This record gives sequence, C-alpha cells and structure tokens, in this order.
Amino acid sequence: MTETPRDIQDDCGGEASTVANKAVLEGIAALQSNFQLFKSEIVEAIDNRLDQISTSIRAELTALKKETDVSISAMKSTMDDQAKTMAELERSATFTSDTVSQLQKDVEKLTSSVLQLTEKCTDLESRSRQQNLRILNIKEGEETGRKATDFIAHLLKNALSLETLPLIDRAHRSLRKRSDNSAKDLLRNRPEVRFGFLYPAKLRVTYNGEEKYFTDPVKAISFAEQHFGDGNVSTS
Repeated sequence: MTETPRDIQDDCGGEASTVANKAVLEGIAALQSNFQLFKSEIVEAIDNRLDQISTSIRAELTALKKETDVSISAMKSTMDDQAKTMAELERSATFTSDTVSQLQKDVEKLTSSVLQLTEKCTDLESRSRQQNLRILNIKEGEETGRKATDFIAHLLKNALSLETLPLIDRAHRSLRKRSDNSAKDLLRNRPEVRFGFLYPAKLRVTYNGEEKYFTDPVKAISFAEQHFGDGNVSTS
C-alpha cells in the first residue's frame, strides 16, 4: 500500500503528539515526585518541630510539676502544723475553761466560808465584849500594892454601891508606858516658875529670872526637890 503525503503527515503528527504527551506525563510524574518529596520534607519538618515542641512542653510541665509538688508539700506541711496548733489551742482552751470553772466554784465556796467565819468572828467578838468594862480617869499608881482585880472589885463596889464584891476575872491597864512627871508635878501650880520642853527633849526652867536646862530627869527632880520640895506638890 502506497502512503500518501497526508498519511505521512498524520503519522508525523501522531508521533509528535505521543512525544509531547510522554513529556507531559514525565513532567507530571516528576512534579508528583517533587511534590511527594516536598511533602515528605514538610511532614518531617513538622514532625521534628512537633517533637521539639513536645519535648519542651514536657520539660516545662515536668519542671512545673516539681515546683507544684514542692509548693503543695510546703502547703501541706504548713496546714499540718496549723492543724496541730489548732488542736493544742483547743486542748488549752478546754483546760483553761475547766480550770476557770473549777476556780469559780472554789471561789464561791471560799467566799461562803469567809462570810461564815466573818459572822462567827463578829459573834465571838460581840460575845467577848458582853461583860467587858473600860474604866477611865483612874490615877496611875492607885492600885499599887494590890491586885488589879481586887482594886477594880472594890472600886466598882464603892462606885455602884454594891452589897458584895463583883467577881473580876481579869483587870489590866491599857498597854502604855507610865509617864514620869515627877519634876513637872513639883513645878506645877507655882506662878513664879515657868517651864516647858525644847526639842530635842530639854526641860527649861525659869526661876528668879534665871533659866536652867535639864536633859536628865534625875537632875531636874533633884533641882525641883531642892527648891520646892515642901510637900505642896500638885499631882493633878
């Protein structure tokens, strides 16, 4: 069979088209290969980055967990201490409350006892004074040579006009030292004599325009007896 020019042209065109299609297919295949390679690189890069991020996050989370654990441990320790302190305070408050309650009861008992004792003491004091007498203005030395009880018994009998002597259990003067006024008694009621005491403890006597000072009571008595011992001594 003889080929015509058209047939030849068609054959050339078909071959060219086949070559072009093949080139396109090869280009597409190369593009697909490159795309797959690029995709693989991107995926690998993403995986690497994700691994880095995951490692970093894991490290940060681990560090944060450690810090949190330390903080929680410290907080737990503090709370345990506070719980112990609260328990001790509660025990102390309970003990104090019980002690105060007991003390209040004791105080009430003691107060009641004190009131009773006070009433008893008042009653005893009143009873002890029922038969007590206090006699005033008895000159010192009046009872000399006699028992105080006998002296008071005779004094009361005479003063109250009693038929018999009253029974005196005890008698005594007030607890005060007897004053020694012998020199003053000798000088008293003499208009020509003036006397007085000077501090410290001096007896000044002015007689016939002359002043004398005595610090020794014996010398003062001797002076008074020497000049005025005529028996006219006032003892009032």
